[in-house]
Amino acid sequence: MALIEFYKTNDVYVSEAEAWEILVWFFGGNAGVLPSDITYNDRSFAQALMFEAIRASKQISFIEGLWRATANPTKSLKSVLKQIAKLTAKALWEHIKPADLEDPKIYEMVKNTLARNWRSPWQIRVATGSAVY
Repeated sequence: MALIEFYKTNDVYVSEAEAWEILVWFFGGNAGVLPSDITYNDRSFAQALMFEAIRASKQISFIEGLWRATANPTKSLKSVLKQIAKLTAKALWEHIKPADLEDPKIYEMVKNTLARNWRSPWQIRVATGSAVY
């Protein structure tokens, strides 16, 4: 899962304290830094992690709903996969509404994947003070 698209706008809406809470939630413990030591880049990184988790979970939820709606023992798997393949990334993005951001459902597997993929860059940031994400 790539976070780069979330850095394009340079819009950061989370505070230092909120970013710290997000980082603790993803990486456990105390995030390795104090909330007062969170930088603008750290806030951007935490916000991108959370938004990616919401986006990926929404995609899974959408596909799961589609699967449940089309799961029919008489249909071939190929026909179901064709239906899924017709969906575009834009269609998935259209399903993310402001309400989804108010009370997001984040799948544990999404959280774990993001934490695994970004733990090392975060640990390097904590150890050196230099952002490598």
